[in-house]
Amino acid sequence: MAEPGAAADPAAEQTFFADPALDRAVAMVMTLAAELYVTKDRLRALEVALTQRGAIEADALDRYVPEAAEQARIDAERTAYVRELMLCTLGRQASKGAPADLLRRFG
Repeated sequence: MAEPGAAADPAAEQTFFADPALDRAVAMVMTLAAELYVTKDRLRALEVALTQRGAIEADALDRYVPEAAEQARIDAERTAYVRELMLCTLGRQASKGAPADLLRRFG
C-alpha cells in the first residue's frame, strides 16, 4: 500500500490494500456492480419501450406471478446459482475442469 501523500508512479497499479489479491477482488466487485447497473438500465429502457408500444401494461411485471412449474424452475435456478456463487466462501480452492459435454464437443 502506498504511503498517503507519496508521489504515485503513473505506470503503477493503483493499490488500496496491503494484499494485491484484495485489490483485485474489490476491482472485480466494482466491475460486476458496473455491469449490473448497465443491465438494470437497459432492462428499464426495455420495459419503457414495451409499455410505450403497448406490448405490456406499465405494471405487468409487478403483477406477474409464475405458475407452479415456472416457479419451481426459478427456484431451482436460484438455488444452483447461489450454491455456485457461495463456493468461494468455503475457504478451499476449487478448480473445476470443463464439463464432459463441452470436452466431447470440442475435444
